[in-house]
Amino acid sequence: MFTFSATDVRALLARGREDALANGGFRLPYHRISPETEARAGLWLVGDEGVYIMSSGKLAEGQRPLQRYGLAYRRRGYRSR
Repeated sequence: MFTFSATDVRALLARGREDALANGGFRLPYHRISPETEARAGLWLVGDEGVYIMSSGKLAEGQRPLQRYGLAYRRRGYRSR
């Protein structure tokens, strides 16, 4: 089971909405699967170097999305105890 702080989830949703307002909408997790008009607010669950959630608003050039690691999972898959 993956666990994330409710405070972090709220912050990510807020940041995604702020980024979308400032930069023209939301990003799609996979391009060419859905039309751009179907992109909407949400969080992305990512599992590349640890497990984390990431905001989905479109980003300005060079801007990075806000992301937060799960409470038990961080980079390189190490578990906190």
